[in-house]
Amino acid sequence: MDSPRTNCKKCGVEILQITADLNEGRCMPCKKDDWRKEVLIPQIVSMVREHTPILNHRTNSENVLVSIHFHPGFTPDLTSWTFQISRDGIMRQSVWWYTQRHDRPEEELDSVRLDDATMRRLHQLITEVESLKLEEIGHLSCIDDAAMVSVRFPRSGEHADIPMLSMQEDIRKGRRKLTDVEKPRFSVVEAIWLLADRHARYSITGHHKGRTRRHS
Repeated sequence: MDSPRTNCKKCGVEILQITADLNEGRCMPCKKDDWRKEVLIPQIVSMVREHTPILNHRTNSENVLVSIHFHPGFTPDLTSWTFQISRDGIMRQSVWWYTQRHDRPEEELDSVRLDDATMRRLHQLITEVESLKLEEIGHLSCIDDAAMVSVRFPRSGEHADIPMLSMQEDIRKGRRKLTDVEKPRFSVVEAIWLLADRHARYSITGHHKGRTRRHS
């Protein structure tokens, strides 16, 4: 005997009645879309409004070489963080915890001094950024719901917003090939992101494992 079926009240697609009963008459894609619009986006907007004055103040410092912000996108854990690397070799990290999942203060600050070799490498990468012009990869920021890495360079005004994690996976699995224009620009932004993340107390690896890392 076939299971009872009905139609999604939002998009009209045919679904199992039990699916409709569990999701207030909606199919799963529509439920996800409504959750994103009704819950996720308002939380993101609230977070951005609250933190933008802080980020602008820190990013506009004449001492800052690069500012990197990670936002998790569509995920149960909305913890986000920012790296600020200054000319004196200090990398400061601000972590805004999603307190519905973490028993932590709303914001925590940490800092670490980068060694001379790391700073030389960073200066090389920044010089490369200034020669490449990142507006050529502005279209990469349009992927909906993806975790985003935003990179800002106060000295030159260059900036990029990239769905870093999904693009890394797509490239690794052969689902996407970068164009000749995209490849060097994506690679330099990725290298700066990895440099900062490698030295961070709270890294993307730690985020996925739900833990922080202690400095030695």
